[in-house]
Amino acid sequence: MSDLTTLGALSARQVSGRITGRELVEAGATTAILKFTPPTNCTTTVLVTATARDLSNGDGAGYQRGATFKRTTGNVTQIGATSSLYTTESDISWDLTIAGSGSAVEVSAVGDGSNQTRWTFVAELTFAPDAVNGDSGGTALG
Repeated sequence: MSDLTTLGALSARQVSGRITGRELVEAGATTAILKFTPPTNCTTTVLVTATARDLSNGDGAGYQRGATFKRTTGNVTQIGATSSLYTTESDISWDLTIAGSGSAVEVSAVGDGSNQTRWTFVAELTFAPDAVNGDSGGTALG
């Protein structure tokens, strides 16, 4: 799993990021493929594009999901529902989800019930913090 447990302090020009990864999902399993803790006092939008392939029979799938979370202190709270922007799959039991898990945001993949699946993904993260590195929150971040 791509684990960004703490994203650390955001610089004045770092209000977004891109993460790529790949995971092997065992038969019948739900596997976290990305997990990160958004900064405190921040709203975060996650947009994930993922592609999967069954390693035994060649079935495939593609997904694009988006979700927004806020974190003031402690746990994250999802704002609205996760949007399914795109779904195409050989096997309807597969899925890609984005959900809050305590203070973290977790992207999970569900693969084939009988075979291993290889998942690759690109996640775009966008942050809107109260302040970045001591600014007053009113400064343009251009």
